[in-house]
Amino acid sequence: VSDTTGMWGGSGGVVSGAIMASVLHKYYPDVVSADSVFRAINYILGTHPYNSTSWISGVGTRSLEKGYGSNRADFYYIAGGLAPGYVTIAPDFPEALDDFNFLWFENEYTVEVTANWILLTLGAEDFARESDVPCEHDWQSKVTEPTCTKGGYTTYFCNNCFESYVDDYTEALGHDYDDGVVTRPPSAMFDGVMTFTCRRCGDSYKVAIPKTGAGTELVTIDFTKAADADKYAIRGQETAEVVEGEGITLVSLTGGVEPAKRNIAEQERDVIDVPVKGGDWTATLKFNFDAKGAGGAWAFFGYYAAEGEGYQNMLGVRGGDGALQNFERHDGTITHEDEDGVNSAPGLSRTGEYQIKISKAGDTYTCFRSDDGGLTFDEMFSYEESGINADKLIIDAYSGRDEGYTFVLKSLDIEYPAAMPEWVLADEIEPGKQYIVVASDAYALTCEPGQTSISSSEVTVEGDKITSEVSEGMAWIFEAAEPASDGSAQYYLYNADEKALRRSSTSLAVADFDESNVRYYNWALIEREDPDDGYTFYQSGTSRYAMSGTAANFSLSRVSSSSGNIQTAGTPVKLYTLTAGGSQPKPKPEVSGITVDGEAIEGFEAKVKSYAVGVADGVTKVPEVAAIAGNADTVITVTQAAGIPGEAVIEAVAGEKSLIYTVSFDYGPKDDYFADGAM
Repeated sequence: VSDTTGMWGGSGGVVSGAIMASVLHKYYPDVVSADSVFRAINYILGTHPYNSTSWISGVGTRSLEKGYGSNRADFYYIAGGLAPGYVTIAPDFPEALDDFNFLWFENEYTVEVTANWILLTLGAEDFARESDVPCEHDWQSKVTEPTCTKGGYTTYFCNNCFESYVDDYTEALGHDYDDGVVTRPPSAMFDGVMTFTCRRCGDSYKVAIPKTGAGTELVTIDFTKAADADKYAIRGQETAEVVEGEGITLVSLTGGVEPAKRNIAEQERDVIDVPVKGGDWTATLKFNFDAKGAGGAWAFFGYYAAEGEGYQNMLGVRGGDGALQNFERHDGTITHEDEDGVNSAPGLSRTGEYQIKISKAGDTYTCFRSDDGGLTFDEMFSYEESGINADKLIIDAYSGRDEGYTFVLKSLDIEYPAAMPEWVLADEIEPGKQYIVVASDAYALTCEPGQTSISSSEVTVEGDKITSEVSEGMAWIFEAAEPASDGSAQYYLYNADEKALRRSSTSLAVADFDESNVRYYNWALIEREDPDDGYTFYQSGTSRYAMSGTAANFSLSRVSSSSGNIQTAGTPVKLYTLTAGGSQPKPKPEVSGITVDGEAIEGFEAKVKSYAVGVADGVTKVPEVAAIAGNADTVITVTQAAGIPGEAVIEAVAGEKSLIYTVSFDYGPKDDYFADGAM
């Protein structure tokens, strides 16, 4: 190999010459040997005049690790890249700095030269196998284990001649998923997510967990505990009482069937009266029945839904050991009772525990019974549009014999459907809670699960409540961040995928939170000039970007730190939060008008808080100011002006919030004054 005296190392020339030698050897093996090919490879791999460094980065015990490649600024190398190698500096000084990336003529990788090196090595591998003497193979093996998705195999190769083959294939293992972890719990309004992860390779898939719905509110009355006695009333003779740990045994009455048809209030026995709330409900009564060996069929039990102070309006289950019949009494008259048992269910045929349920759904009442301890319930009968709107439950039990059947009450469970949560205007921001960001009362900031881009979703706002359907992509969790430089509160916003809202130039997206670029994830809120308009949602710092929401999308606009008013930038934004059980938002004060001596101030606007009124010269009577409350929650207090000039102060209070309006008086021109107290 001749010395390299130009401006580029000679590795490329060495490789090119060796390729030519390999072609000649292939066609004229008796004339040209393969030795020059092997010597060229040895030269590149470290057998050269300068040092023993391999000029193929990453190949050899010591190789060039600072190459002039596309990653040179990282002071690193590209594995497999071929460097030019040493150059001769006049007159005869060889140089090949392998610890400095930026000498292109010694360390630069090129596609052409590196591709030639690959071609040369393939030829050398073929020549290495050439021999007239069969190889005494020294087989070694390398096992490639199977994975979840790919089969395994064993590669066998000879240490002497480089021959190799693959054998001993095995099947792919398949995924071994765990039992799943709830990565997002379901809520009343949104589905949750269960994530299953392969124990071997980490692959995962997700399954939706159905949303819980609103759930129910359960009221339980334990008749075996005296402490629950304030949840019901014992009427009639009022002789029944709780036996602690046992229950309530109602007083028996003799007299047969006929007395049961009269008004319960007229009977000489005790009745349990339990109030229920309006709307729908389901009430399940548990009691014990004991025949005590008595014969005959005059054992009666009543469980009714009732309305009013008396016992004229009721319907429900009636009967005993023979059959449980449907019973309805309206305005004091029995309107339906089937004594023939056509509309009846099997009676209390054995001693033991029974459960009977009445369910109210709109105008329909349905009665059920269970003979297996509440595991299953069978429908007995149903009433529709009875005209009764129950406000209580009646439990009535008696016997037509002096000594006979007993009914011991154990418990009563009343289940009410809970109201669905609602998205209502937030009075304050509580870190860790979900909020919907609504711009200009119409468009919600949205990023649906599985997406990274931000979109705009139209919503309907009525009063202080979102009344249209809400998707999971509209809900953002607000986490507290450090306050902005101007003192405004700042937050990080996370969506259902736990991705954070970030700014990218003047666009919005979601990404994994990056602590090294926190400034892109901080979101500040500051009240608008008129607080009733909500907030400006923006990013603070040396460059401020205010958020705007339209039907098209949400975007950001830059606001000058020196002259731009951040309180008017972008579009007004309001936050809505999810209330448990659909409770209403906190009371908000509202003023719909102001009067002076009984006459309305023309052009009144709720957002304008100060008014000035002119009074004619010589008038000494101070005008009387009053204000009109805008809702039932608002309480108005007026402190009248002490004189002229002077100022009346109006304070409107609702709950914990208040508004202040002022009306100032001074002597002014005749076209803008009050004379003798009149406009």
